[in-house]
Amino acid sequence: MDEKTVRSEVTEEKVSALSKFWLCLADCLCGTANGLLTGGGMSYFFVNYLGMDEKLASIVWIIFGIWNAFNDPLFGYLSDRTKSKLGRRIPYIRYGAIFYSVFFIITWVKWPIGASQTALFIQMLVTLFLFDTLYTAIATSLYVMPYTMAVSNKARSNIFLWKSFSRSFLLPFRLSFSRLSSRTPEKAREISRL
Repeated sequence: MDEKTVRSEVTEEKVSALSKFWLCLADCLCGTANGLLTGGGMSYFFVNYLGMDEKLASIVWIIFGIWNAFNDPLFGYLSDRTKSKLGRRIPYIRYGAIFYSVFFIITWVKWPIGASQTALFIQMLVTLFLFDTLYTAIATSLYVMPYTMAVSNKARSNIFLWKSFSRSFLLPFRLSFSRLSSRTPEKAREISRL
C-alpha cells in the first residue's frame, strides 16, 4: 500500500453517530453531576440545609484541593496503563458510573452518624473525596475517548464538536439550578422535598 492510499483511508475514517451520541451523553451526565455538586451545591446543602459551619466547609475544600492535585495525575497514569478486555478506558466508565451515581445520591442524604459539626465534616469530606475520585476516573477516560475512537484529526475533531454542542444544551439547566440555590434555606428545604 502506498502512502497516498494510506492517507486517503485515514481521512475517510468514520465514527458512527450512535457512538458519538453515547460518548456525549456520558460526558454530559458526568459533567452535570460534578458541576451540581462541586459548583456550589454541596457547600450550599451542608451549610444552609444541614447547618455545617462555613469554616469547616472551607477546610473540607482546602483538604480536597490538596488531594485533587494528586488525584488527577494519578488516574491519568492508571488509565493509561490499564489492560483489560474492554480496553483502557471503558472499565472506568462502565463500572465507575454505577458507584459515581450512588455517591452522588448519598451526598444529598444526611448520614445517621449524628448532626454534630464533626459528623457533618466527616460526611462532607468522605462524600466529596469518593465522588470526585470516581469523577476523575470517569472524566479522564471520557476526555480521551475521542483519541481512542478515531485515528485521524478530522474524525477526532468531529467528536469534540459533538461533545461541545451537547454540553451547550445543559447550560439552561445549570443556570436554573444556580437560581434555585440562591434562595433561602427554607426554600432549599422545599426544593429538597420535591
